[in-house]
Amino acid sequence: MNIEKKIKKIDYSTIYKSLCNQYEDIDKGGKFTKDVVKKILEDIDFTLKFSAQEKIFFNDYFFNDFIVRFILSYQYGFIDCSYIIYNDECTIFRGGLGDLCKLVDNSFEDKVKYKFPTATNIHELQDIIMRIWQLHTNFIAEFEKG
Repeated sequence: MNIEKKIKKIDYSTIYKSLCNQYEDIDKGGKFTKDVVKKILEDIDFTLKFSAQEKIFFNDYFFNDFIVRFILSYQYGFIDCSYIIYNDECTIFRGGLGDLCKLVDNSFEDKVKYKFPTATNIHELQDIIMRIWQLHTNFIAEFEKG
């Protein structure tokens, strides 16, 4: 499995860097409820489960010999999503979307103020989630291709 190749093919790092730089007002991060986030997810047909204990949305995608878990965290308007890619024997990747970008761009952290976008209002939250959904959909499609 070559995660780096999949990221490069869909230009993940460039798109995510742009998203982080567009929404970087961490001091004004909004406080959104689970129901607000859930409604946005439903509106774009982004099916995720909710873990009340951890206060995150997530979903597992099963492939032949590994699992990809996508996690969406929304505390304080910080949309800090992550992936865990693993199989029965080991963890292949574990980290935030910024960490995923660093696999192909060592200077990613120098190009963004924060490694995640911050929503200050509902419209920003909608745009961030929509764009992350598009990135995520493209990423998962690359795994489905093999």
